[in-house]
Amino acid sequence: MKKALITGITGQDGSYLTEFLLSKCYEVQPDIIFHFASYVCQLVFSSFKNPLPVFQTNIIGTANLLEAIKKIVLGAKILIFGSGEEYSNVPQDKMLIKEDYPLNPVYNYAMDFDFSVQQISMENSNM
Repeated sequence: MKKALITGITGQDGSYLTEFLLSKCYEVQPDIIFHFASYVCQLVFSSFKNPLPVFQTNIIGTANLLEAIKKIVLGAKILIFGSGEEYSNVPQDKMLIKEDYPLNPVYNYAMDFDFSVQQISMENSNM
């Protein structure tokens, strides 16, 4: 039986994925890790007023997850989900956004995801 770990399981995407994986007979333990967890402000620009929780959750939290995976869950696949805010304003003719589209974060919420992507790239080369 396949096993999965989902962070952000109480959020919109995490809860939908949980229902889907349980319907496909997954156990919720890690062979594959879906990382949805992030600190989200109701209004993204308000993250400038109180940036510490955003930084602690989105950057430090992701770093802690990666460290734990390296020590405990060897060989697990990791999928980290971001936000369209990472790309800022994308012209209509460039929709659907592809992975190689340049990141252009404006708000610190999106900058955290950009940093996490760089962190993941470095981690993957060392895992």
